[in-house]
Formats: sequence, C-alpha cells, structure tokens
Amino acid sequence: MRACVPVKVLGLVLASSVAAAAPLVAEPLADEAATAAALRRYYTKYVYRIPMRDGVKLYTVAFVPKDDHRTWPILMTRTPYSCKPYGVDSYPTTNLRGLVPAAELVRAGYTFVQQDVRGRWMSEGSFVDVRPHRTEE
Repeated sequence: MRACVPVKVLGLVLASSVAAAAPLVAEPLADEAATAAALRRYYTKYVYRIPMRDGVKLYTVAFVPKDDHRTWPILMTRTPYSCKPYGVDSYPTTNLRGLVPAAELVRAGYTFVQQDVRGRWMSEGSFVDVRPHRTEE
C-alpha cells in the first residue's frame, strides 16, 4: 500500500529543497491575501495556447518569477476545474489552492503552470473523463 503525503507537508518538503538559496519573497505569507499580493508583486502571468499532436490547443497559464537572475523550479498542474481568472492581467485573489498548494512555494520562487485539460473551459477538443488506455493493434 502506498502512503499518502499531505499536500501541505509535500509543499514544505519541496520548498526546503530550494531553501539554500535566497527566497524570492522575503516576508512571511501569513494568509491567502498575502499570498495573492505576492503573486501580483513578484510574478508575471503569461497565457499560452499549447498545440497538441492532433492540432487541439490547450489553454495554459504560467506565473513566472520576475527575478530572472537565476532559474526557478516549476510546478505544473492540469485541471478540469478551470484556470480562472482568465486574461493576462487578471491575477487570482481567492481560492489559490489549485494553483499554489502552499505559500512556502511562492516564497521559494516556484514557477506555477496550470492548464485546462482537453475540452474544458478555454481548451479546445472533446473532454473525456478518465480517458481509457489506448491499446496498440
């Protein structure tokens, strides 16, 4: 049986892996409002439509640290539940858990990438919940 690691613990472990370097955000992020403010202040939001092999384009949002003097780790999430708010100038202010599992990851300077799955929200194509494994014939 596989052991489950709580997301908050996993976030702290991941954040500690880059703790040796100076953090992107020096001040503590005590609540969701502080985390949202740090996203707007220290990150740039980019919007992409990533083409798949069949030509379908998936809506993708990337929050990249403005400090480009070093490389930053990436956390990517694909979701059927939306990458809202849409638009390059719209930053999330509430319900950050889908994008940022732990505020420590914002402080550590992670790049956050979120993508609407095929056929949902702003992505093209047909949505299939639990797509079956394709067997080669």
